[in-house]
Amino acid sequence: MSPETKARDEIVQFTPSIYERSLTFGESGNISVRIEDGWLMTPTGSTMENLAPARLSKLDNDGDNISGDEPTREHFPNMAMYIEKHNIGTIVHLHSTCSVAVSCCGDVDPTNVLSSMRITPQNNWSRTRTCIYSCARGKPAT
Repeated sequence: MSPETKARDEIVQFTPSIYERSLTFGESGNISVRIEDGWLMTPTGSTMENLAPARLSKLDNDGDNISGDEPTREHFPNMAMYIEKHNIGTIVHLHSTCSVAVSCCGDVDPTNVLSSMRITPQNNWSRTRTCIYSCARGKPAT
């Protein structure tokens, strides 16, 4: 089995679990994986509930879709993160119901939001505070 085929299979085996646990809903969220000759990404307009390996978008190193369905609308920022951070192999971007609901609240105290995990330049895990942004308004929810 080729590394690309293995990555495709792993993505479609993983996505139903995300959907069943309500970590994403409808057509929201996306997954991308760096492969030797580009990237695999979940297609735009798809759900995590039942993807087929052949539907995954394959983008070459120039960002052109060379197979599968049209890539996620967020393929450009995903690619930018991969290019900037060479040690990133996978991006899982989700919109859980609870996080979207909180982001729409206008009176969220930014000092009272959950911490997120991130990798520092030294590749150590550290806790950082996050400000929740409203997708609907495109600005901080506070």
